[in-house]
Amino acid sequence: MGQGRIYLTFPVCLINNALTDIRKTTDNIMNYCGYVNAMKAAGTIEARMAAAGRYCGLTWGNWQKVYESGKLLFELIPAHSPMTSINKDIIFDFYKNDKSEFEIVCFLAFAALRSIIQTKPYCKITNGFLLARMAGLRSSKDITRIPDAIKKYDNRYQLDKIKKELQNAWGLKLYARYTRGFYVSFKMNKYEDLVYEVEKRRKSNIEKLRKETQHQAISRANDRLFPTAP
Repeated sequence: MGQGRIYLTFPVCLINNALTDIRKTTDNIMNYCGYVNAMKAAGTIEARMAAAGRYCGLTWGNWQKVYESGKLLFELIPAHSPMTSINKDIIFDFYKNDKSEFEIVCFLAFAALRSIIQTKPYCKITNGFLLARMAGLRSSKDITRIPDAIKKYDNRYQLDKIKKELQNAWGLKLYARYTRGFYVSFKMNKYEDLVYEVEKRRKSNIEKLRKETQHQAISRANDRLFPTAP
């Protein structure tokens, strides 16, 4: 948690129907987090749910309903599902207020990126991996399961539009100059820090390739100079 901010951590698969019903999706997220955090507390179920509400910064209208819904979701979600973490205020904003489809798509992309980056300062991803996680899927290997509602954003124009919005309004730093895929970060304070790390890595890889090429050339030259006897 950042100072003054509360983050809700949940399986990214919970966003899989967000374009159909974002209010239900965010309700499920809050119910899941309520139940999970209640299980970490002590006392009666009511006391646990009260503690979970304080921890999550949420007020339950009907704590029994939240508990039962969260419990069902928890039991249905496969073990070791990829997790994401989003500021509670963002989730509640999408729960309470009407949002355009593009705003919801950006929410999905944000959740997807957070689930991929996790605690790393930055990482490299592909468009296929991004789209898969936006659909709540585990990896780009599941790309055939991406629903049409997400698949229609699988083109350069739409993806560039989403990436620009995330950079302008969601705190994303993105670098994709002469790279296969693109590098992203939410943690780095300066954009130049991300560029520096990517270019440093590129220089390191180039030097590694140069040394390997040199080693192979020397090996082949030695084979010519000192051929193995038949």
